[in-house]
Amino acid sequence: MAVLVSHPSVAAAAQTHPAQVAARIRNVREALNRLGSALNTAERELSQAEYAASRHQKALQTASQRQQLLAEAFSGRASAMYSMGSGSLLETILGSQDLDDFVDRYAFLEQIRSRERRLLEELTALRRRAGIESAELSRSIRLASGVRKDLVARRRELLAKLRELQSLQNLLDALGGRGGGRASRLSRAPNGFVCPVAGPHYLTNNYGDPRPGGPHTGEDIQADYGVPTVAVLPSRVVSTPSGGWIGIGVIIRDAIGNEWWYAHMQKRYVSVGEKLSAGELVGRVGCTGRCYGPHLHFEYHPHGGNPSNPHRILASAC
Repeated sequence: MAVLVSHPSVAAAAQTHPAQVAARIRNVREALNRLGSALNTAERELSQAEYAASRHQKALQTASQRQQLLAEAFSGRASAMYSMGSGSLLETILGSQDLDDFVDRYAFLEQIRSRERRLLEELTALRRRAGIESAELSRSIRLASGVRKDLVARRRELLAKLRELQSLQNLLDALGGRGGGRASRLSRAPNGFVCPVAGPHYLTNNYGDPRPGGPHTGEDIQADYGVPTVAVLPSRVVSTPSGGWIGIGVIIRDAIGNEWWYAHMQKRYVSVGEKLSAGELVGRVGCTGRCYGPHLHFEYHPHGGNPSNPHRILASAC
C-alpha cells in the first residue's frame, strides 16, 4: 500500500479550487521529470565508476601474479648460479674442467645475466604500472562513493515527490477534480495492457544504459517500498527466480508468448503455473538483488526471445 504523507501545499490546496490542485500536480510531475533525469545520470556515473574500479582491481591482481612469476624466475636463476659454484662469476669460471667447459659456463652465465636484466626491467615497469593502477583504483572508489551518496539523496527526493503526488491526487479525487488517476489507480492502455506498478511511480526510460555487466536490459520504474506490482496482461507464471542480480523476481508469459520480467521485488505472491488476470497482484516493489534503491526492474521479451525496449508500451499505461 502506498504511504500517504501530509504536505503544507496539500493542506493549503484543500481551501482552493480543484484546478489549483491540478496545477500543483503538474508542477510535481515536472519536478519528477527533472529528478528522474538526474537519477539516470547518477546511476550511469555510478555504474561507470564501479566498472572502472573493477578493471583497476583486476589489473592489480594481474600485476601481483606477474610479480610472483618474476620472483620465482629470480629464485631459479640463483639456484642455477649456485649449482655452478658459489655464486661468484670468477669462482664459477675457475671451476671449469677444460676450455669447452669454460666456454659453456661463461655463455650460460651471460644468458642468465641478460635474462636477469630483462626481468628487472619488466619488474620496474610492472611496479610503476601497479602504482598507477592503485592510484586510479582509489580515485574510482572515492568517485563511486560520492556518486552513491548523491544517488541516495536524489532517490530520497524523488520518493518524497511521489508521495506528495499521491496525496495531491487523493485530494483532487476528494474534491471531484479530474487527475487522470495515474498516481494511484490501475491504468490500462487501449490494448488492455496494465501498468505493472499500481501506485505512485516514475518511468526512468533507461533501457540500454551502460552497466558493469553490459547494457541495461529493462526499464526501471521508480516507486517506494511496498507499492503493489501487478500482471500487465492475462498471463501465466513461468518462472519465479531468486538470487543473483534479479533478487526476488517473476516471469510471466502472455497468450502470444511474450514474456514480462519483474525483478528486485520485496515480496512475491505468485507461483509457477499460476494463471493471472490483467491487474492481478504479483508482488511488491523492493530492492533485492543488484540495485541501488526501491524500484521495479521490468523487462519485455517478445516471444520469449531477447529483451526489447518496453518504454513505449509502459508509457501508454503508466
